[in-house]
Amino acid sequence: MTANALKDIEQIESSLWEAADQLRSNSKLTSSEYVMPVLGIIFLRHAANRYYVVKAAIEADQAAGRMPKRPLIQADFKKRRAMMLPHAAQKRPLLDALATFAEVTTKTPPAGNAEQHAARHAFAPLADRTKGLVKQIDLLYKLAARAAQLAQDLAGAHEAAAERYDRRALCRTLKQLDAERKVAVEQLKLAVYVHRQILWLQERFPDAAFAAVPGLCKAVTRAEIEAADCSLTPGRYVGVAPPEEDEGFDFEQTLRDIHVELADLNREAAELAARIQENFDEIQGANSFALSPVFKGD
Repeated sequence: MTANALKDIEQIESSLWEAADQLRSNSKLTSSEYVMPVLGIIFLRHAANRYYVVKAAIEADQAAGRMPKRPLIQADFKKRRAMMLPHAAQKRPLLDALATFAEVTTKTPPAGNAEQHAARHAFAPLADRTKGLVKQIDLLYKLAARAAQLAQDLAGAHEAAAERYDRRALCRTLKQLDAERKVAVEQLKLAVYVHRQILWLQERFPDAAFAAVPGLCKAVTRAEIEAADCSLTPGRYVGVAPPEEDEGFDFEQTLRDIHVELADLNREAAELAARIQENFDEIQGANSFALSPVFKGD
């Protein structure tokens, strides 16, 4: 066992003891009363992890023809030393599901065309959930930025709030949050992008062999080239591709985002205009004082 694995185990053990201390000190339950629920949660997590690993392996065998394609039963999991969980217990965090998919496909890469199609279909629901997570992360950051702005406005309007307001700490926290958001979103978008490219390729070349695709490619004979006056312009032969719709584009969400950004820009523009006017008034007042005549008595 590696040092990192031992460190992880120590962290898990520490977290479990901390949770037990919280239960013991902050509730009226005795250790004999909360031990079974805690152990049940740990067992369910282990059973869920094993279930998804085995399920992915079974689906790969079905796609490769080593196992008939039919609904899975308890015996399929039992002979692989796993439990078939009921549907209600099959929900899991997205990051865990992505890690399991990566573990299975790395250990047994899909070599054949059928296995590659099966892997793409297996990842499709994860890709949809990933796109949803990207939107949630972006929305969370926007809400945090709006909350920071409201805190600044409140500090400017109330002296008591200004005493507790730390502009530098808040800006530093927002900057760190934005940096972490960009890293997370970039990695998640990369996974969705790779899946979209695989989908594009498999839809046009489902048999993993060259085929004529309107607007993209086509094999032509010399007779066809001669019939086209020996033109080598690709469009003469491949034709025009049918229009494609971007299914991942959320018009309503994009419109809401534009509305929020426009409101922020209007607010910032109003603040900037007020600051410019204030500075202008100060300059004008200073010049008026400097140019005013000074009369001395006789």
